[in-house]
Amino acid sequence: PYVRGQVALALPDPPIVAAFEAESDPWRTPPLAYAALAHGHAPALEPLVRSIARGELELDEGFVRSLGRCRTLHDVPPGACDSLLDALRDGEEWVEEELHLAYGVARMLLGDGSGEQLLRKALGEDLQRQVATLDLLHLVHTDEADALLRKARSGGDDLARLYASMILDA
Repeated sequence: PYVRGQVALALPDPPIVAAFEAESDPWRTPPLAYAALAHGHAPALEPLVRSIARGELELDEGFVRSLGRCRTLHDVPPGACDSLLDALRDGEEWVEEELHLAYGVARMLLGDGSGEQLLRKALGEDLQRQVATLDLLHLVHTDEADALLRKARSGGDDLARLYASMILDA
């Protein structure tokens, strides 16, 4: 469902609403609901928000990161992106550790400064956390992400500084 949902986001008129409505497994619903929502199907918002707020998602950073692009989708019902942002804030305490930073990236992309602060804090933690943060930031092309990459290039572990420098140079 995660691949089907991502493909449906790119298609002009996919049969994703029927796939969303046929899915009953709460762990498989979010990507189908997001794709249906992106194509204007307002009933998909409630189950999507519920899953995000409860952290009931597969360990798919790409999907979570894509939630941050909600405002760039054309047919999303009014207020849906704000509801997703609220759900990302609520879900931060429930989500698996592996998705915690991705929630921060999605929140940052939706304009939430606390998402950026979460990533900034992670860049000051141990090397593993710094690299995980950089792995996500290299996929995000915004002024905020670039500022965080510049911060990482000037501080932190030597390896993380080198990695941040390589990302910025690329």
